[in-house]
Amino acid sequence: MEIPVYLITGFLEGGKTHFIRETLQDPNFTEQEKSLLIVCEEGEEEYDADFCRRTNSVVQMVEDFSEFTTENLRKWDDRYKPDRVIIEYNGMWQLSDLNSVMLPKGWICYQTIDICDSSTFTLYQNNMRALMSDKFQMAEMVLFNRCNAETKKSAYRRTVRAMNAATEILFENTDGTTEDGVSDEDLPYDMKAATVKIHDDQFGVFYLDAM
Repeated sequence: MEIPVYLITGFLEGGKTHFIRETLQDPNFTEQEKSLLIVCEEGEEEYDADFCRRTNSVVQMVEDFSEFTTENLRKWDDRYKPDRVIIEYNGMWQLSDLNSVMLPKGWICYQTIDICDSSTFTLYQNNMRALMSDKFQMAEMVLFNRCNAETKKSAYRRTVRAMNAATEILFENTDGTTEDGVSDEDLPYDMKAATVKIHDDQFGVFYLDAM
């Protein structure tokens, strides 16, 4: 039996728990499969007993990376028998350290998502660049939340693209809308033209944009 594993990364109070809670309550994502939440840090928002009951979830706390071992993962797999696993990773731990941890049989890493608080992005980027780039380089999707009209989306996109050209980047606005943050200044061709002309030397940018 294949058990999908979703790895959610980001710094404390960046919105990881909120993202996971919303995802587990989304009928397009879940049909009451049993979810094992491996939570590696505690923030202000929690998974209370009522939430776990309603979403058919169980929580396993991990306080230190030394507990994140293949032996423990197998033990939790046997104990909880989950249909899927969601790991809320500690933002201060190197994501690359997970390469040394073998997943239990059947566990398949489906997606790695990095959650970024747009209001603190520049601060963290200036002071903890190595920790941030570690997450960006391995993320299949980067979600900037708490965005508003002042958010420098184009600049943030370029920062992430410099470290991971293939990742999907989304911006979640405070009004509930979501966008990719692409603006005209990001593209070497005119998206507003009646016929969009892609020259040979622009194909790489066009390919990434289309993806």
